[in-house]
Amino acid sequence: MKDFRSVCIAAGVVAALAIAVVHADMTAHWELHADFDDRSIPGAFAECMLKQDGERLTGRCEDATLAGEVKGDAVTWRVTLGGVTHDTVVFTGMLDDDGAVVLGRFTYAGRGGGSFLALKR
Repeated sequence: MKDFRSVCIAAGVVAALAIAVVHADMTAHWELHADFDDRSIPGAFAECMLKQDGERLTGRCEDATLAGEVKGDAVTWRVTLGGVTHDTVVFTGMLDDDGAVVLGRFTYAGRGGGSFLALKR
């Protein structure tokens, strides 16, 4: 009986750890703040709507489309800007334990890169 109890306790601990690793769904409105490393380029702010389906991430930031992925706490997405150029900005960051903040870096071809903060609203 003692061995069965030990197995049940171990299975419960493993299940609890597996649940703890799963992050909150990123489906929500997000506030995105981005600052270029080159301070002569003004920073940017955007309201974004994200939708997560499994590891897949889609959405919009203002008039730009967004596509990416979430793997554990690592998040990567590409924003394709509207307008004439259709430039792409790539964001790579880490989701916090509460699933409410993403901190990371971005690259914007031809303009450099910088850091960003995304806040779940």
